[in-house]
Amino acid sequence: EYAETIDFRHQSRSAAHVAQLQRAGVRVMLDDCFSQGSVIFPARRLHFNAYKLDMSIVNDAQHDPKALALIKSLAYYCQLSDSRCVAEGVDSLAKFTQLKSLGIDRF
Repeated sequence: EYAETIDFRHQSRSAAHVAQLQRAGVRVMLDDCFSQGSVIFPARRLHFNAYKLDMSIVNDAQHDPKALALIKSLAYYCQLSDSRCVAEGVDSLAKFTQLKSLGIDRF
């Protein structure tokens, strides 16, 4: 996992490191997507095998349409880019059902 606080825009070798790890068979994830401390990552240059939704946005999706929209967009991006979308902090059937309906299958 790469921490969500890494600013990949200023890490010129990050894409090469991620690709090297993946060629070696390591599955690489970006942790805590959309958390309060996350930074923007260059999605066109860096490809992760999985993106982990932070528990805070999973909780907010129950009552915040913008949080839900962000989750939908990441889930769709993952479907299109052959990546996994992983949800952290799924502690109720309602959250599980909502996320499952969006195509998220890792919890």
